Amino acid sequence: MEVPFFDLQHMTISDNPEFFQEIRHPNQHMTLRGSMLATNILSKALNQEFLNLKRPGNNGNGKWHSLFESEEGYLSFFSAKESNPSVRYLLKNVKTPGMFVDELVVFKDNNSSRKKLDVFVKIDPRDDQNIGLEIGLVQLAIDVIDSTGNSSLKVLELGYDNLLHQEDLWVFRTFTDEMSIQGVKGLRMKKVRSNGIR
Repeated sequence: MEVPFFDLQHMTISDNPEFFQEIRHPNQHMTLRGSMLATNILSKALNQEFLNLKRPGNNGNGKWHSLFESEEGYLSFFSAKESNPSVRYLLKNVKTPGMFVDELVVFKDNNSSRKKLDVFVKIDPRDDQNIGLEIGLVQLAIDVIDSTGNSSLKVLELGYDNLLHQEDLWVFRTFTDEMSIQGVKGLRMKKVRSNGIR
């Protein structure tokens, strides 16, 4: 029986320094993004090799979801719930003049070395309102209260993350400092041209 072998040294994963920690040591560690890329490569291969493979996440195993819902990477592939302890702000099914957003989620995962909040906007390109929508930058205007209690308007730009590519979901992401979000003032797709952004 032949066992598939993946030589990750000769794939795109080894070409990008963003995928590895900046250390000078023989034992090189991957960054979160490097791990995500390696996971994508392996999961696609497993899906092709084992068509009937049962996976606890996709099969709705409640214990599995409870175990991982606050971990890095979980909300990249699964819908957020109000009960998820990592979620700081959540909006679902947001209709704007230009697009329909499945989910806007701001969260702080269990990685104590990361001091930022992650911000995701998830869009289903198959939705009727999103037909013909081009991938650009999602511009998000939010009403926030900072650590000193001052209220202000903050504008975030979220880029499309091609490492989180899924057939039925576009994931746009960024990160921001800790803050309390009071509400969303605006949400739109900002077009990107080859010679700049408009």
